[in-house]
Parts: sequence; structure tokens; C-alpha cells
Amino acid sequence: MQASISRWCYPLIALLMLAALVLLVRQGLASAYHFKSVFYLEQWHRSKTLTASAYQDAKIAAERAVQLDNANPHYRLMLARTLEWGHHQQLEQIDTMRLNQLYQQALSQRTQWGDGYAAYAYALAWVLNQPGAAAAQLLQAEQFGPYMPQPLLLSVRLAGEFWPQLPAEFKAQYFRNVLKLAKAYYPVYRQFVSISRQSPLQKVQCAYLRQQQLSSDEFSRLQRDLCRHWPKVNG
Repeated sequence: MQASISRWCYPLIALLMLAALVLLVRQGLASAYHFKSVFYLEQWHRSKTLTASAYQDAKIAAERAVQLDNANPHYRLMLARTLEWGHHQQLEQIDTMRLNQLYQQALSQRTQWGDGYAAYAYALAWVLNQPGAAAAQLLQAEQFGPYMPQPLLLSVRLAGEFWPQLPAEFKAQYFRNVLKLAKAYYPVYRQFVSISRQSPLQKVQCAYLRQQQLSSDEFSRLQRDLCRHWPKVNG
């Protein structure tokens, strides 16, 4: 009896080990393709221009990563961002249905992903021209990461560029986010100042912040960097 069990047990263990090895190989290849597309995207962010062949290479790598490991939401997000790059460079017409699907599938795989909602919001506003839908994604992001830098910063940018088209609920969130960013640690604060200096809402932000409880250091740096019309003494 024991010999009979062994005859079945050892082949089964071998098959399971083989399946696990195949899975590890696929995941390793997927990771390699993913980082290849990341490399190209980072190059584009630095130079803002890359060749059509580089885009196609990045797109193929991102697609292969998804095919090899479709359970990883980061790979879908990278493919979506690569397609956006092709759109911005006018190398390929964007497939709006596919772009939406990639983001929605990624977020269904990882529902509490603040940066994922922010990435989708960017695509909706600046690629698909749907700022109202983008606002809804940023409201969702707030539920899972109310102090995450990327959703906060993107909300300020979205408000500055699309204010009349945004829902009242988002506008209320925008002011809460402005206060969070005014109190943020320095690298995030500097990005907030950079966005706000280009925003038509700069004076509105300063008027709102002037009414909030700020430390003397917070008041001083805002007065120096963004709200120079403020009086010398807070209060």
C-alpha cells in the first residue's frame, strides 16, 4: 500500500515543483519586460522626445509583461502610461476603450491604491478630456490615502486647469488638500508651490490659507514663496 502511494506521490510533487518553477520563470521574465518599459518611460520624462522605434519597443515590453503576469496591477498601469506616452508624442492614436480598461482592471486588482487612482485621474483629464471623471478618481484616492503626495498635487493641478467643470464635492476637497500641502514636508511643499504659481487660483488659495491655523514657520514660508501680499505678522 505504501509503495503504491509513493508511486503516485513523487510524480505529483515533481509536477507541482515544475509548475512552480514555470511560474517563477514567467514572473521573472515579466519583471524584466516591465523594467525595460520603465527605463524607456524615464528616458522620455528626462528628454521629452524619443524615437518611434523606442516607443514601439517600450510598448511591446509593457504588453509582454502583462501577458506573462496578468495578476500584477503595476504592469497594466505601466502599459497604460506607455500608451499615453505614444499619444503625447503623436506616435499612435489612443485607444480610449483599452486605456480605460487597463486602469479599471488594475484598480480592481488593487482597490486601495491611491497612486493608481491618481494615475487614472491624469489619463481621464489630460488624455481623455474628462475632468469630471478625473475628479471622481481623486475623491476615491482620498479614501485610501488622504495624505499621499501624488493625489494631493494632482488635485491642485486639476483644479487650476478645469475649475468650472469640476463637481462641488471635489472643490471642497481641493481646499482641504491645499491646507495639507501647505503644511507638507519640504519636497512635496516645493512641488505644491511650483504648481500653484502657475494656477489662476493662486490668490484664492492664499485667501483660504490666510484664514487657517498655520504655525509661524508655515506662515513665513508661504508668505515668502507663494503669498507675498500677506502682512508681516500672522493674525
